Amino acid sequence: MSIVIAVASTNFALMMSDGRKTLFENGIPTNEYHETTKKMVRLNSNICLGFSGDYDASQIIVESFELFNCKQVSLEMVVECVVKCAKAITLRELPLLIIIAGKDSNNKFCVVPVSSKNNYQYQFEYPDKHHNFAFQFACPFYDKNEFDNLVTERIYSKMNTIKTVDELIFRLENLIKNVANKTTTVNKVIYREMIT
Repeated sequence: MSIVIAVASTNFALMMSDGRKTLFENGIPTNEYHETTKKMVRLNSNICLGFSGDYDASQIIVESFELFNCKQVSLEMVVECVVKCAKAITLRELPLLIIIAGKDSNNKFCVVPVSSKNNYQYQFEYPDKHHNFAFQFACPFYDKNEFDNLVTERIYSKMNTIKTVDELIFRLENLIKNVANKTTTVNKVIYREMIT
């Protein structure tokens, strides 16, 4: 799996991903891919989950929510359930990176990154008076420094100048396409979910 990006403003939460799933053999990535893998699931009108890393582990988490009526589930409850479920899973080839985005129980938009890299510790991130957006990404295969530079150049440095949702979507799509030009684990098939 490759890249998932989530953004929360005071008016919406937006999640985007590419569509490439890298196939593995004996724990080693192959040159075979599924090109239209959606890495996000909308649980209800207020919450979206995005996954990067161990695809099989992410599907176990998604399936655990299929057992419940998620229409009335709060974002806080989803975070707790995701963490509990993720900790019970034995990962195979890759780390597991999860982003939860949407409205919390106070109707404030936020993003919550959860990762096996830090034993599933999490923090709710909100836009504030200094930043129009809370922003998170999950991309386990990509050189973090190079990706951070791309994000800074294309997104962070311009966050407070972005005026419309369409402009934000355009910039995030271009970011994903730029990453796809630099690594084989990301493609230019882009999915998105928006919560308003």
